[in-house]
Amino acid sequence: MDLRLLGPVEVWVRTGPVGLGTPRQRSVLAALACDRGPAVPADVLIDRVWGDRPPDQARATLHSYLARLRKILEAAGAVRLVRRSGGYLLDGDPGLVDLHRFRTLTGRARQRGGDPDLLHQALGLWRGLPLSGLTSPWAAETRAALQREHQDVTLEWARAELNRGTAAVTVPPLAALLRADPYAEPVAAMLMRVQHALGRTADALGIYTTIAGRLADDLGVNPSRELREAHLLVLRGDRPGPATAPDRPARRRRGPALLPAGPYGFVGRKDHLTRLDRAAGRGARAPVCLLTGPPGVGKTALAVHWAHRARHRFPDGQLYVNLRGYDDGQVTTAGEALRGFLAALGVAAERIPDRLDSQAGLYRSEVAGRRMVVVLDNARDAEQVRPLLPGDDGIVTVVTSRSQLNGLVAVDGARPFPLGVLSNGEARELLTERLGAVAAGPDRDALARIIGACDRLPLALTIAAARIQVTGFPVTAVAAELADAGRLLDVLDTGDRPGQVRAVFSWSYSALTPAAARMFRLLGLHPGPDISADAAAGLAARPLPEARALLAELIRASLLTEHRPGRFAFHDLLRAYACEQAHREFSDRERTEAVGRLLAYYLHTAHAADRQLNPYRDPIVLPEPPSSPVTEHHTDQAAAFAWFTREHAGLLAAVRHAAAIGEPTTCWQLTWTLATYLDRRGHWQDLATAAQTAHDAARAHGDHRAQAHALAGLGRAYGWLGRHDDARAELGRALQAFTALGDPAGQALVHSHLAWLMDQWEKPQEAYDSVRRALHCYEAAGLRTGVADALSRLGYHQAKAGRPEGALHPSERGLALHRELGNRRGEGITLAMIGNIHQLLGDPEAGASCYERAAALLHSAGERYYEGRSLAALGDTYRDSGRDTDAHLAWQRALDILTELDHPGSDAVRLKLHAAEGSHQ
Repeated sequence: MDLRLLGPVEVWVRTGPVGLGTPRQRSVLAALACDRGPAVPADVLIDRVWGDRPPDQARATLHSYLARLRKILEAAGAVRLVRRSGGYLLDGDPGLVDLHRFRTLTGRARQRGGDPDLLHQALGLWRGLPLSGLTSPWAAETRAALQREHQDVTLEWARAELNRGTAAVTVPPLAALLRADPYAEPVAAMLMRVQHALGRTADALGIYTTIAGRLADDLGVNPSRELREAHLLVLRGDRPGPATAPDRPARRRRGPALLPAGPYGFVGRKDHLTRLDRAAGRGARAPVCLLTGPPGVGKTALAVHWAHRARHRFPDGQLYVNLRGYDDGQVTTAGEALRGFLAALGVAAERIPDRLDSQAGLYRSEVAGRRMVVVLDNARDAEQVRPLLPGDDGIVTVVTSRSQLNGLVAVDGARPFPLGVLSNGEARELLTERLGAVAAGPDRDALARIIGACDRLPLALTIAAARIQVTGFPVTAVAAELADAGRLLDVLDTGDRPGQVRAVFSWSYSALTPAAARMFRLLGLHPGPDISADAAAGLAARPLPEARALLAELIRASLLTEHRPGRFAFHDLLRAYACEQAHREFSDRERTEAVGRLLAYYLHTAHAADRQLNPYRDPIVLPEPPSSPVTEHHTDQAAAFAWFTREHAGLLAAVRHAAAIGEPTTCWQLTWTLATYLDRRGHWQDLATAAQTAHDAARAHGDHRAQAHALAGLGRAYGWLGRHDDARAELGRALQAFTALGDPAGQALVHSHLAWLMDQWEKPQEAYDSVRRALHCYEAAGLRTGVADALSRLGYHQAKAGRPEGALHPSERGLALHRELGNRRGEGITLAMIGNIHQLLGDPEAGASCYERAAALLHSAGERYYEGRSLAALGDTYRDSGRDTDAHLAWQRALDILTELDHPGSDAVRLKLHAAEGSHQ
């Protein structure tokens, strides 16, 4: 028996093909055969076969298909369709399915170093377009993924044949792939290499000319680096072979997938979905679809649901950002959104410019030629949106806003999609979806009264349904509650439409236990976009298990959502309602104490996490918390980084909130604790913004020490951003402030920053002078780690200033002190500096020994960037010693690390590798 998916969906036995019935029935078989794991639930099968528009009797129809398929497979033998507790599965040898045989063969080939015969055998299983004849969104998405997998394996096979000198057999398959996808640059690059290896240089150059013109004319983009490298190889006349052909397939970077989870139980809006489909399919330039309406009407749900439904049409990814246009004090700026998008697109932080217009230009360049969907949720005005419009035909942008954004329609050609409340039929469908048989029972009049009381607003209907589900109350009882609680909906910004959503909130809130109601109010005081269970425990001064139980109660009442595992958030209206209740029911002192506990949680946990990332950093003394804070502790660097990543937005919000409530010390200390993480992750604009906030708060309250620390952080951030003049100015002000305070540790910190800045600015003598001053200040402050670091850098800067003789002595003293302190990171960086000094002294072998030990130490310390730099320098030293093979290996290791980090320094290493390869031709 042979079950085939890599072409038309078929089952073959010895006597020939077996009839599988209708396309829908074949879809059920494919939906089961593609999985090689646990049982597939019936709901998943329905979604795979019909998408988001299943027929009324979908489950019954599915069972009919399954029964027929069970008989067909029983007659064919070898595979049985069986039911398990979790759903349905095909019980039999997975090797009977051509897709699983294909993957098994490619896995074995890779285990054997890319065996071309096994790869060719795997590719021979393909009979055309996979899952051809199936039309559901799942089938289309799976088909696209399988075609990408086929292309990747074809490139692996071609590379293997090229390496063993039998590349001619790969020309027809590669040419067929390029005809199928004329913009497939990896395929074009490989075909160029193959044609050139066969002596067909003119054909190779013709391929480049054709695809480069196509990319420029159709997409307005330049050829990729991979294609340019192949072109350069042909122009130089190099003969690709085992030495020069890439020894591994180019890693396919997955497109970003930032969409939040699709809304549960989405119903209705069929006209809007159809109009969105049409707008996205017209081929008009960069369509912008604007969904407008009051809060709670379901704008975000519609945008996210449609984006998920249409995801197969956007194979290059999905971008999403909540612009928080109506979140007081927490609005996401266009610059913050752009930096998030660029990071998701794989742009290294140091490549992201400081100016908004430059960021927008880089963003448009990065998405040019891609097919993507971008969701800009909860926009405040057109100015917030415009820098985020990609301006490319392949991108569909969906904007949601409470405002009409007429300027976006008039100037930018956005297509307006105003949303009103649900129709009576859609509202009843929503309740039926959530309540099932309860909604279909005898209380249809009561259901109508609930719909009327909720004003057909989706958010209110959802909470009403949750009320019935959680309490088990009859529909008539809940309808009566709403009738008694009728008021006007005055939480809307416009105040121009009547409703009773606050009434729904109020009885949901009133039904909570006292402890959960208190937690609800406290969450309304949280300044960030979401919160963890640990932070909620700190805010409420409750043990973590109790806090989790209270959060679970709020979720069951639909007053809170767990939008990501362990992350809890409010809908905008519920946030406003919770804040209102907090101000109504808590005294000023209670609110102040609660916020103090929250900030203490963030400060003490961030400080502990920072000590994991950089345990030898000059310490600060935290103030005594208002009460014993809940604090998370992390056992290693990876856990600390993960915590900072999860809490990134909340910590920045805490910095802003500390400034707003007049806590300058907490503000600058939070910024201080964030600095290592933001620095290593390249979030220097965030660091600059936080430092500026801390400085402004400190100046407003006359806190000179806080001002000095904030200025030091601001100068460091400006230096990373390339704003050297601004960095020097801010560091100069910080030095004056620390000097006036008589703080030698602060002065040492600023002198160290200045030395680093001068080194970046290629001013070695000024760097040397600054680090010498830092050394004196560290000695005066009694900070041994700082002394070790300054000694290490003193010799390094001395050598770079043209005086390598005698430079080893201070750096070796610093190395000895780092070893005494057990600081492996400091030891590794110092060894790399000593290696540089040996190079400047004309002793490359000694330099190589230092770089080798530095790379090993930095690897063990988890310092990937400095490990990559040490390996790149090691390659230079090997080259100077005539050890060309070792140089090539070191540069390749450095390139792997820097490419993984997407660091621009990878370009320089790549050029060295090309130059080395060219010299051996």
